[in-house]
Amino acid sequence: MKDLQTKRLVLRKITMNDLEEIHENWATDKITNEYLTFPCHKTKDQTKKMIDFILKKYEKDGYSWCIELKENHQVIGIINGETSYKYKCIEVGYSISSKYFNKGYVTEALQSIIHYFFVDCDFSIVEAIIPSKNKASRRVAEKCNMSKEAVLKNRYRNKMNNEINDLYIYSIFKEDYR
Repeated sequence: MKDLQTKRLVLRKITMNDLEEIHENWATDKITNEYLTFPCHKTKDQTKKMIDFILKKYEKDGYSWCIELKENHQVIGIINGETSYKYKCIEVGYSISSKYFNKGYVTEALQSIIHYFFVDCDFSIVEAIIPSKNKASRRVAEKCNMSKEAVLKNRYRNKMNNEINDLYIYSIFKEDYR
């Protein structure tokens, strides 16, 4: 895994020095966490444990970057990739602080890691599994030329309202990457 840069962002390894900003800007943000698999962190110790988990994954080829603004070095979110049991496929996940929604940061970050996964890592497929009600995340995937490939019926329970939703699998194939 290497650090990546875009016009406005630095995507770099997460360190324990990021604890405060990750906790304040992301892990405790209820709006941001609505569609994530874990509940909002109530303590910095929870955030520390999450960072420890990520640091251990780096030892085994983990792909997790903090999303940092170039202009002020503020950490605003996280983007990652999880290798899949499927041949040369990687699943991406992304989330930023709600204070930074609708500014194109996640699209910019995702475009960068898609390029990295196809060009530098030689993955064949990049996919994202997105709750059907998460319109913003679906739009990010679409802006990055990912297409809805499958619907998994009733596979997601929203932890905020307990509603059951579908999951959509969005993907882009290396041969279709431009």
